[in-house]
Amino acid sequence: MDRSPLVEISWAVTPSVTFNSPRACVPSLDAWAEVDLSLLEGVSFRCRPGCGLCCFTTPAADPREAERLIQLDPNVPWLEGEDGWRFVAGQGDGGACGFLSRCECRAYPARPFCCREYPLSVHLGFRAQATVVLSCPGVTVAGWGNPTDAASLRLPPSGLSEELEAAHEEFEHQPHAHRLAECARRWRVLEGRLRRRGSWSTPEEISDSLRPHLRILARSGFPPPPPPPSSGGVENLPLVFDPDLGLISIADHPAGWEVLSVEEKGGPPRSLGVWPAPDQPPSVTADGNRVLESYLEYLLRRDFTYWSAAERLRTNRGGSLLEEVGADLERFGALVLARAQLLERLHPSEGGPLTAERVWDGVRATDGEYLDRPTLGWVL
Repeated sequence: MDRSPLVEISWAVTPSVTFNSPRACVPSLDAWAEVDLSLLEGVSFRCRPGCGLCCFTTPAADPREAERLIQLDPNVPWLEGEDGWRFVAGQGDGGACGFLSRCECRAYPARPFCCREYPLSVHLGFRAQATVVLSCPGVTVAGWGNPTDAASLRLPPSGLSEELEAAHEEFEHQPHAHRLAECARRWRVLEGRLRRRGSWSTPEEISDSLRPHLRILARSGFPPPPPPPSSGGVENLPLVFDPDLGLISIADHPAGWEVLSVEEKGGPPRSLGVWPAPDQPPSVTADGNRVLESYLEYLLRRDFTYWSAAERLRTNRGGSLLEEVGADLERFGALVLARAQLLERLHPSEGGPLTAERVWDGVRATDGEYLDRPTLGWVL
């Protein structure tokens, strides 16, 4: 799994909005009206010291950014890309970015755009749209799990002023209009192909059809697919932050699922235990179920969900777009519950049904893996 924070396309059923109220964190975004910001409503962000999850990647740098970073430390190794782009190499086997030291970025003032924007990303699909990386433990969404707080979902994002400004600057700096037009063209071609095969439904139709059955879909996805084995490399495993244990990964094991401690310097991970692979849906509190349903509904609002499903149908003659999206919700809903249950077992004193907090842990352990799947669009 490539842990780059910039790897998805998003769809919002709601109209494009800008945050121009006094509560908006970046009032200057009025001029950024062509970028849909509706998936950021209700989102708040506060970086968690000692986490470092976002640094377990090989961040991309354009030639100008790479030159500044090399001046800071010419000994950090690089991976070569195309058109002058480079990637900061990771440390050891599955370790963090070469500029991370003791969970602090040694290049923070000169960090590249993908780092300055995180946990946000702007995606070019049907339109330009901003979304948030839910794997980040510093991200929360108001109203998820709390029925009395649903009105907060309409609030502008908080704690994301610098990140939105970085995305705004990059969007204006780069000529993205031709890329967006090409995405729209490719989507129209794919839509026409699926219509001729009778496999097409609009995203709105799919969302309306599946939204009433989200909780059932998550449970019908059991048993969920196993994670990759650790023999394939730590960098390919799902990564999640635990407040007590730090960064951990989940791997397949002959006896079930294994939880591994991940180190900044890389190298062989330390096993924290092996538990039987979940084969039945766990018991979940009412608030926990609301978090699960909110996450699956969030997936229905991402372009990425439809683009990735349609791309699979491009080469697969069977099925329909509705069935493919439904299968995705089954699979990822089951993964959220199964991984939440596994992470809860690391804290056995808690016991009982999965709470909203534990289901959020399952979302964070799953969302990054979902975003790593390829689509037809571009990411900023």
